[in-house]
Amino acid sequence: MKRFLALLCALLLLGSVSVFADDDPVITQSYLEQVFLPQLQTEIDTMLSSTLSDAYGTAFRSLTETYAEKNLTAQKQAWANGKTVTARLTLKKGDALTLLPGCKITVTFGTISGNSALIDTTLGAPAGDTLTAKHLYMQSAESKTPLTVRSDTAEVNVDGALKIALASGTDYGSLADALAAMGLFRGRTLGYDLDAGATRAEGLTMFLRLLGLEDEALACRDSVPFADVPQSHWARPYVAYAYTLGLTNGTSATAFSPDQPVTAQHYLTFLMRALHYNEGTAFTWNTVLSDAVTQKIFSQREVQTLTAGSFLRYKMVYLSYYALFCTDQQSRRLLCDELIAQNTLENKTLCAGIAKVRGKRIS
Repeated sequence: MKRFLALLCALLLLGSVSVFADDDPVITQSYLEQVFLPQLQTEIDTMLSSTLSDAYGTAFRSLTETYAEKNLTAQKQAWANGKTVTARLTLKKGDALTLLPGCKITVTFGTISGNSALIDTTLGAPAGDTLTAKHLYMQSAESKTPLTVRSDTAEVNVDGALKIALASGTDYGSLADALAAMGLFRGRTLGYDLDAGATRAEGLTMFLRLLGLEDEALACRDSVPFADVPQSHWARPYVAYAYTLGLTNGTSATAFSPDQPVTAQHYLTFLMRALHYNEGTAFTWNTVLSDAVTQKIFSQREVQTLTAGSFLRYKMVYLSYYALFCTDQQSRRLLCDELIAQNTLENKTLCAGIAKVRGKRIS
């Protein structure tokens, strides 16, 4: 279709201007055929490609979000009937767990409260209103009061039978599961630790993993001008590789500040550079939060939510996952398609990741 439209336009122009060319020796037939029309066809191809890629990107994003909502509906039905599991579960704010007698639960992170029939077996005493992380609890008897997740995200280890009334909010844990399935995200020793903060060095490392560039980063031996990232620093190869690619400039000409907290401003700057937005025109460091909205990468509501309070790992996960469905301004492909083209991501792992997401985007 693109070639047909381009050829049609070219033939129409050739027919209309060739008569003019006979009267004007400056515009020759050879110029029209060898220079002007090929350039015109290239521009038409580029225009059509951009239009089609934008439409494809919009449709693909809509499809993934629709699937995530359908997945949540299916999960709601499955958990409402109850399950017996021995598993690590990621939860979100508003999820309510009803444990059956004998079920054991340990909170890895997050705030969960509300069940008076739990025994804190770590202390050998009845549980308090809010569960303590790393303590083992057991349901001693039936309770009409469920455990409710109060934090934006939580992670628990469960062994036994329970029911879960899933809320309809944003499920950050499922986004982490999705990225992990794609091989683009790793947790820490005991889990994802999504409610923890991260340093600039950790944020940069997570970002490079998102792009499938960890192996290349670890092999990098390039020099950097940052005195606070010596050869002995664990993040030295990551910083050196990102600096070489132009993905980070440090906090000054001679400092990277690896141990300072990473912020949404830092992370969105990484993402917009990776998507090849022109720095200085499409975005700047000082205005990147509003620029991300202007460029329609994220909505105003998303930026407001993700920048409120501390910038924790679950917020980086959110930005990372949905950035996969943004358009690379250089290739005009979605970032996930760009990663597939570069053999850093496979279609089957992309689909496996998308299948794990449940719930809505921030709206």
